[in-house]
Amino acid sequence: MVMLDYLGRFALIAVAASFLGQTPAPATAKSPDPAVERVEKMLEDLEAREMAKNNEKRTYTLTEPDLNAYLAAKIAERPRKDVESLKVEMKEGFFTTHILVDFDQVEIKGDSMTKTLVKAILHGKQTIEVDGRLQTDNGKGTYQVERASLNGMPLPSALVNSILSSVGRRQDPPFDPIEPFDLPYALKTVKVTPGKAVLET
Repeated sequence: MVMLDYLGRFALIAVAASFLGQTPAPATAKSPDPAVERVEKMLEDLEAREMAKNNEKRTYTLTEPDLNAYLAAKIAERPRKDVESLKVEMKEGFFTTHILVDFDQVEIKGDSMTKTLVKAILHGKQTIEVDGRLQTDNGKGTYQVERASLNGMPLPSALVNSILSSVGRRQDPPFDPIEPFDLPYALKTVKVTPGKAVLET
């Protein structure tokens, strides 16, 4: 279970990738990449509207290439190189997240036995894939894992959902993607379609 707990932490990144409350704040320095700039501008606009309590309905479109460019830029900025790459494929009603993790760079917490056990099982570069279905309505959302694998080896979806819930509740702030949660930026709905997501305030 300890090993799966660490897998759950990285699977939780799949939730963050879809802007469910754990998205990193936009960088203060503008990126030279137009795709990254578009996402940063969208996030800045959403944040400003939320702070101003602007309830006017507005629709934003987030394309798959722009999201992946933004995620790649944010990963490159991180001092810890445990996550080497993160790519999201948007499909009809759900998305697939591909995460390449270098477990040799992962900070393992716990006693020496726990560290030894985790390092013995999870080391080097490992690929985690997660299919997650996002359902939103009237400012609330839920996220369910439908398929998950480690290096192509299937992991039980029910177990991964349980781990995501457990790991999410220990985040700051606590975040349980399995239970209904408030969408960020006062969004009302997020609709995932092939190649893009449509966000409505």
